Amino acid sequence: MKLVNTYFFTLLLLLASVYGLSQMPQVINASGGTSKTQGYTLQWSIGELSLINEMDAPDSGYILTNGFIQPPDTLVSAPKQPAPVFTNSIQLNSSSIQLFPNPTQDFVVIQSLRRIEGKVSLLLYNDAGRVIYQREILLHGSALFEKINLKRFPNGIYILYIKTMSPSNDGYDFQSGTFKIIKM
Repeated sequence: MKLVNTYFFTLLLLLASVYGLSQMPQVINASGGTSKTQGYTLQWSIGELSLINEMDAPDSGYILTNGFIQPPDTLVSAPKQPAPVFTNSIQLNSSSIQLFPNPTQDFVVIQSLRRIEGKVSLLLYNDAGRVIYQREILLHGSALFEKINLKRFPNGIYILYIKTMSPSNDGYDFQSGTFKIIKM
C-alpha cells in the first residue's frame, strides 16, 4: 500500500509540474481597456503589481510607461498616408527670402518678401550636418517673419534649409532653398 501511495504521489507531482510548464503567463489587473483610432491600437491596464519601465520622447512631448501588455509579434506600422502631389517646384533665393543680419552674433531674422499660404519648414544645420533647430509654421496668406536665437551655438557656418508647401488647384506647390548663415 505504501508503494502504491508513493507511485500515486510521484505521478501526481510529475503531472502537476508538466501542467505548470504549459501555462501561459497571465496577469490579473484591476481595470484596463483597448482603443482603436485611425489605424492605431492603444491598450492599457491598471493595477499591475510589477516593476514598470518609463520612456521619454526625445522632444519630451510624451511619456510612455510600459508593463505586462506587449505588442503582438507581427510588425506594427503606422497607417499609410497618401503622398502629396507636387505640381510646381520652385527654388527659393535671396529675391524671395531675406536673412539679416548676416554675419550675426546672436539672432538672425528670416523674412519672406511675399505672402505664403501653407506650411513652412525651417531646418538649421551645423557644420557637422546635424539639425540643431527645426520649426514648422502654418501661414494663412501672410509673410514669413521668424527670429532664430543663435547665442547658444558656437561660432561657425550654418546652413538654413527652408521649404514651403502651398496648396494649389491640382496638388501642392513646393518651394525650397538653402542659405548660408555666419555666426561670429
